[in-house]
Amino acid sequence: MFEKINYYGQSRDVYKACRPQVLASIQKNTLFLLKTMSVATAVLTILSLLGLHRSYLFLYLVPCLCSLVLARLLRERKGPVKAVMYLAMTLLLVFGIIASAIDPHHVATAYLVFIVLTGILFMDTMINTIIYDFLVFAVFV
Repeated sequence: MFEKINYYGQSRDVYKACRPQVLASIQKNTLFLLKTMSVATAVLTILSLLGLHRSYLFLYLVPCLCSLVLARLLRERKGPVKAVMYLAMTLLLVFGIIASAIDPHHVATAYLVFIVLTGILFMDTMINTIIYDFLVFAVFV
């Protein structure tokens, strides 16, 4: 019974048969997210350099550089796809937490949006996802 829950109602054999498609989907979604994040944070970094919220420069620059590095690793297949997926999820969630908590005058909605995005775009076995979410909540919240 627990085996079917772990593999979203399917058996382990069916999941293993679909694994190449799952990994291809993970790679495509992660690459899309990393490219989007790098472009968005690059624009915010440039605006910060031009004088708009100059104090937030490193808040935007560090995730921009990290997402570029992770995208390059994923494109060149220099690492396991799932590890890069979890690193991208962590980068997005940490950025959401910091961006939401850094300015008390803005509503802290970035983290909630990123939680929904990571739940929709990424997939793994149910047990791995629960363990990851538990660790993220235990460390960052």
